[in-house]
Amino acid sequence: MVRFFKKIKIDKADIVLGIVTLLIFTLFIFSPVQPKKFGDKNFHRETKNWVNIIFADESWHSFYIKKAPGPNVYYLVPYALIGPSGDRQQYWFAGILWNGIFMVLSVLLVKRIASQLFGNEVGIFSGVLMLIFPIHIYYAMGINGESMVYISFILLLYGGMKWSRKPDRPLNSSAWWWFLLGSLALVSARLNFIVIVPMILLFWLVTIKGKQAPGLRKGLLIYCLLVGLFVIVARTTLNQLPGNKGKNYHNNYGSYVLHLGRFQFREEPWDWRFWEGDIRGDSQDYQNWLESQQVLSREADSRPDRPLHKVFNSWVINDYVSHPLMTLKQFIVKTLYGNVFIVNSFRPENFSLGPLKNRTGYFIFHFLVNAVNLLLIVGFIGFIWKSRKIILNDYWLIPVLFLTFVGFYALTYMEPRYLFPIRVLYIITAAEFWWGLSRKLIKPETLNRMKSEMKIF
Repeated sequence: MVRFFKKIKIDKADIVLGIVTLLIFTLFIFSPVQPKKFGDKNFHRETKNWVNIIFADESWHSFYIKKAPGPNVYYLVPYALIGPSGDRQQYWFAGILWNGIFMVLSVLLVKRIASQLFGNEVGIFSGVLMLIFPIHIYYAMGINGESMVYISFILLLYGGMKWSRKPDRPLNSSAWWWFLLGSLALVSARLNFIVIVPMILLFWLVTIKGKQAPGLRKGLLIYCLLVGLFVIVARTTLNQLPGNKGKNYHNNYGSYVLHLGRFQFREEPWDWRFWEGDIRGDSQDYQNWLESQQVLSREADSRPDRPLHKVFNSWVINDYVSHPLMTLKQFIVKTLYGNVFIVNSFRPENFSLGPLKNRTGYFIFHFLVNAVNLLLIVGFIGFIWKSRKIILNDYWLIPVLFLTFVGFYALTYMEPRYLFPIRVLYIITAAEFWWGLSRKLIKPETLNRMKSEMKIF
């Protein structure tokens, strides 16, 4: 057993972080603060449909995917173990246990990313920050795409940062393959992540310099080609699935989201309620969106030569061009909104978490959560400023991933969960910033004692 742990380099800190993660995970199972068990139910329905096709002789002609295939593949393992005759509670419990395994893995990988970049103390501190702010475990309580997106993001960050330190001969580097695998998994869960390709190409063309430039350019070019090819093949295959033919699921859904995003914070920039009819059906932006949707749908019905998604896309493009200042305002507000945590699974008056109850408890809870979140963001900004002269050489993937996620969703449609993966960037950079600051502010003898205590791990 000891030899096994040494071989895969599991240390005492990993064991402690893993055990505490499982304890927090167990507490969340019984906590009233959870996301919707099955999200919008798409991934649950589609994965169960796959299980029925595989094990219950359901017709192949019913096979369909409305959004992205990744989460269905991810949840196929626990759903297959339950089989086609399981009930909703069994599928949910199997799914979140599966999520729990990957949440433990995510903490260990984040510790390793921070350790390889900034040293072992910062690595352990990053793991501790993840447990202080366990938003990854919160999302793991539902059958949604967030857990797969999160672990995929961590894999690509781990591989990308490790490979870029020795970028020669990328196809022979296991780190480069982890970088590619994490990216393909992320794209399969969020097809719009293809925007990483132009962002990396821009970085490749503009900023790569020095002796490592040839290796980086070669590796990133192959990476962009393979990710782009994967998306093309995936979109073509999805359109040919028996249950998808003629239904334009992906084109229509993309147009639907883009159109929705044009009304988010359009006239009501400080109405941050979740975009659902039973939550904010009385808002002006929501009502204007419904009205515009109806008008465009009638236009598409009257124009058989123009598919629904083309009518919506045409309106969206014209709206972007016609309202640049409004788009800028929306971009700023969406960026702020995406970095604030608001639990929307219940109303303030129904909130109950230990001593925190009703509306007062609801606001105290959100204040505490967002206070910790703010410390992470301040640490991230502090790190960026401190590292501004070297960040594009030594930590290039951090700004590329940050700008890709924030830029895309702030220009389209934003929810805080969409920026959930980049919390990893906040955590590891905040850990480095605050740890470095502590070395300047804390007395040397106190700091040495803290280091010696960390060496126990």
